[in-house]
Amino acid sequence: MTKNICIVGGGASGISLLWCLAKATQQHKNPDDYTVTIIHNGPVVNGVPTLGGHSLSVDVTVDGVVSSIDLGVQLIAPKMYPNMMSMLELPEFSDVSVQDVPLNISCTFPAVNGATPYWGNFAAYQSSALYERGAADCKTFEALMQAHPLTVEKLSDFLESHQAEFTDYQGFLTYFLDPYLSIMNGYGAALLDEVWVPEVAFLFNAGYASLTHANALFQRFERGAMRWVDAMFAFAKLILGDAAVTVHYGCEVTSVTPGANGVTVAWSSGDPRAPQTSQTFDAVVSTVDMETNANILPTDIYGKFVGHEVWNLVPGFCYLHQDASMFAPDVPTQGVAPMQETMQFTAYWSGNEQPYDLVSSFTTYNYKNLMGINDASFNYYLTMYGYDPTTVPGARIPAEPYTAPTPMNWVHGMWLPTFMLEQKWAFREAQGKSKYGSSGPTQPDTNIYFCGNNLTMDSEEGALISAMAVAEYAFGVPSLELIVGPGLPTSVRALTAHAMYDAFSKLMFPGSFWSELNEATFLTHLFGGLIKAYE
Repeated sequence: MTKNICIVGGGASGISLLWCLAKATQQHKNPDDYTVTIIHNGPVVNGVPTLGGHSLSVDVTVDGVVSSIDLGVQLIAPKMYPNMMSMLELPEFSDVSVQDVPLNISCTFPAVNGATPYWGNFAAYQSSALYERGAADCKTFEALMQAHPLTVEKLSDFLESHQAEFTDYQGFLTYFLDPYLSIMNGYGAALLDEVWVPEVAFLFNAGYASLTHANALFQRFERGAMRWVDAMFAFAKLILGDAAVTVHYGCEVTSVTPGANGVTVAWSSGDPRAPQTSQTFDAVVSTVDMETNANILPTDIYGKFVGHEVWNLVPGFCYLHQDASMFAPDVPTQGVAPMQETMQFTAYWSGNEQPYDLVSSFTTYNYKNLMGINDASFNYYLTMYGYDPTTVPGARIPAEPYTAPTPMNWVHGMWLPTFMLEQKWAFREAQGKSKYGSSGPTQPDTNIYFCGNNLTMDSEEGALISAMAVAEYAFGVPSLELIVGPGLPTSVRALTAHAMYDAFSKLMFPGSFWSELNEATFLTHLFGGLIKAYE
């Protein structure tokens, strides 16, 4: 039987789902055949319509050399991305390569008496007065994370109970931990009262985070994250056939309506002269954020699950520019050339008032360092805000015009799986019923399903796992087998892939955890399995 499926959104989640369906077809592990329609509103770059979403990359040419710059995904973490790294070893990804990234992070703050306080997790920036004042507290914090990796407690509560062990507890939070975790967790504030000890301890114990030294454990897609998305898409077209995969580029979905004969999707092309298009499908998978879902879904069924009042997500404003002043290059470096950091937290404050506003501060990536490029004329920077700077009074706008394409404004969660866990947990009730897995009694029988970063964690791994979970739950595809093979896992990577997939699929869909899953059991299940695999 052929199922006619619509995927709303052509980012990493949507194209991962398409790949799962195609891979199952190749391996004869799917219960159905598929025709797939993708509706995607990505920008046109250099005259070419794009897929990718958060994984969008743009090509820039400097002195005749073409380099791909990512506008959303800058870094990948191999240990924490076991499913994605396993996937990249499959034959269809032979042309997708990664490179190591030496991650030097610094933080700068409003000037005090004419001097700019700053510190970094690499040697050149650790002779500053600010770092020397806080170095002992940084080491205390890292020792606590090593000693208490599985303490199931909010980080804010945990640190308060240990604050006597710090020399300057409030100063450490303000100038070290808050800005550093704001970098590590993605756009916006650190939100220590929404972060659990195990997930932060895991970052520090796995070597991905450190306040005291730089690391080289991160990687990036050597020719941009979109190469991964493009490889998945090309494989799906090859296996399913050109006629079975249709993409409507540059289109906005305006409504998704369940009915007796299927799910009707309406969309517009962006051309006000063109009429809206609509089509009825056997099943629809929405990969967009929860604010967009609120605009396209019927409120009588989904109103309590979506929208800004339920998902108070922070819009991430991101743009590529060539204005080096956004990178605070005036920081003294004791004879070392400026801008040695890969990314820098810059505390922006309106009117130079103290204390600075963490939420309206920003992180800027130096793409020369991120990509390991020595060409002095390669002066590209990527700046990310917690809020759109065009709507925040006093927020800095780059002196140079935007490079390309139009600045991107995304709405999503933090780069940690327990962020908005209550909303994620409740959202299982919004997923359509499944004929391949157990369903809860209150789930709607709509044939509408959901995946994406909002439901797992904001990362390529989270996007991939969410798609794998939908492929299994909604379409009966044994997704994990497609990537790590059948049978019991033996390697560390396969063990961690199983642990992460198991935890996130149970978080996204009903089953044995329908009544028993809570924050504590989820944390223990996910991070306990991961830490044991690494021991």
